[in-house]
Amino acid sequence: MNHLGHMIVGLIVALIVMIVFGSFSFSLAGIALLGAILPDIDLKQSKASQIVEPIAIIGLTLFLHGFFSSYSLLVSWVASLVVSLIATYIVLKILRRKHRGITHSFGAAILFSAFGLLTLGIIGGLVGLVSYGSHLVVDRL
Repeated sequence: MNHLGHMIVGLIVALIVMIVFGSFSFSLAGIALLGAILPDIDLKQSKASQIVEPIAIIGLTLFLHGFFSSYSLLVSWVASLVVSLIATYIVLKILRRKHRGITHSFGAAILFSAFGLLTLGIIGGLVGLVSYGSHLVVDRL
């Protein structure tokens, strides 16, 4: 199935969770859409890679900037960016060893669910789990 199909299925199952718990937000919908395509980050040409890779680099650069803040402004930003690029490259190199490898596992679904839980609470965790899980189920059909 292509990314659009995965996103539709992931959003439908997430909407069911949101309706059952009476909680809808665009943030939850965003978690659902991301979870539905994220397992395919192990493919360099996938939509998940095109979306997540630049966001990860920018987010990590912003996060790391605080660790280098004792240096000059230019040095701190350059160091943060370089470390972010290297870290992202290493992580993606590991994840891209095999399609339908580690990113297509129940453990990865739980990890993504934890991200949803930490950012958006219990419903975010459930939405993360069902949307990521929907990708895994649909890939098995």
